[in-house]
Amino acid sequence: MNDYHFTDQVPPADYRVDFKASIFHETRHLKLQAEQGWQSFFILNQKHKTVSGCVHIHVKDEQAVSPLKASFGSFVFSESLPAEILFRFIAYAESQLKTMGVKHVTFTNPPDAYQHYHSQMLQVLLNNSGYRTLRAELGTVITIDNQSLESKMHEWEVRKLKQAREAEFIFNAASQNPVDEVFQFILNARKEKGYTLSMNQVMMERTVEAFPDRFIFFEVMKGFERTAASIAIRVTDTILYNFYSAHHSRYDAWSPVVMLMDGMYNWCQQHAITLLDLGTSALEHEPNFSLFDFKLRLGAHPTAKLTFTKDLA
Repeated sequence: MNDYHFTDQVPPADYRVDFKASIFHETRHLKLQAEQGWQSFFILNQKHKTVSGCVHIHVKDEQAVSPLKASFGSFVFSESLPAEILFRFIAYAESQLKTMGVKHVTFTNPPDAYQHYHSQMLQVLLNNSGYRTLRAELGTVITIDNQSLESKMHEWEVRKLKQAREAEFIFNAASQNPVDEVFQFILNARKEKGYTLSMNQVMMERTVEAFPDRFIFFEVMKGFERTAASIAIRVTDTILYNFYSAHHSRYDAWSPVVMLMDGMYNWCQQHAITLLDLGTSALEHEPNFSLFDFKLRLGAHPTAKLTFTKDLA
């Protein structure tokens, strides 16, 4: 236990990172969320010269949040990190925040399915540290294996997939960056249904420009017309996150999203992705059961994304 050291300083250059961080933990993404206000804390294993964990927290006035503007943040750590060290690290981060005058802190964890062992341990230790659940979001993920997605689908969705094929709908993974076209298509489709998006086009374009290798664009075409599309993020080397997706209401009868997800699943098989995250099924933090049930019929299974909060004053 004495090998571990906590610090708010940037780790030495000769220390190797010993955990898999997501795009949302990278410095470039933090800077997109906010240029200033970040406080980062690290766990160093001095014996092995590794960075065994970290957390990036945005502080403004008396409020601290992780993340500020992203799908999730919170603590990220090595598979081999002892639970006691993580527990102490949570306390260390709190004590540092208190010295800055922070009175309220909030952490949004990744979906449980990303790293189930990590999630369970972190949730318990946050509870043990006096945190309460602020928000629980119901999500769905599809495990990528050697089976086809069609073999996992409910028979009704298989029927829709076959109808789209018979009608000569075509799935494509974009070879170039069509962020303007795809974003506007998704935005317009969402507006038709009375929904909005969490990002505007300028924000999306800036993020894609910063991470050109992490954003993948998918679409289903009928002739020259786009019927469904997705902006997906490769949040880690092995996880693809369906960030935004939608379909044109004119094609409701064919349910082109089924073909879209089938194509994305096949793409994941070809690119060493082991998990396809379909995102949360919620509207204004309330469960959207029809959307949730649809995703389950596609072959997904449930997962939870929890947000924890604590008053430090």
